[in-house]
Amino acid sequence: SPGSPFYHKVEQMLLFFKDTYAEVFKFVDPPLHDPCTVAWVAAPHLFKTEMLRVDIETSSPLSYGQTVCDIWRQTGRKPNCRVATAVDLPAFWQLMSDALARADEVSPLNS
Repeated sequence: SPGSPFYHKVEQMLLFFKDTYAEVFKFVDPPLHDPCTVAWVAAPHLFKTEMLRVDIETSSPLSYGQTVCDIWRQTGRKPNCRVATAVDLPAFWQLMSDALARADEVSPLNS
């Protein structure tokens, strides 16, 4: 339940993540890459996707390792990856809330 040691730990992690992104990258709202990835596996119907060209930069010393997504289709290269472009936010947060509630029920932090 909210107020449990488990929820307190989750809150601490999310606030640390939020504060770090605000300080380092000046983001008001941090990205949620990992939760979105798990949500996609559990409930792909929540996402709008497109087939796009995605490559990893391996030759530039300035952007080595950067993921490059050709959202404007300027390269003329064949799409090779399904990319999520939108999510049903209320349904996503409900999924997150339900998952946290289930995890809270069995968390050893609450023992």
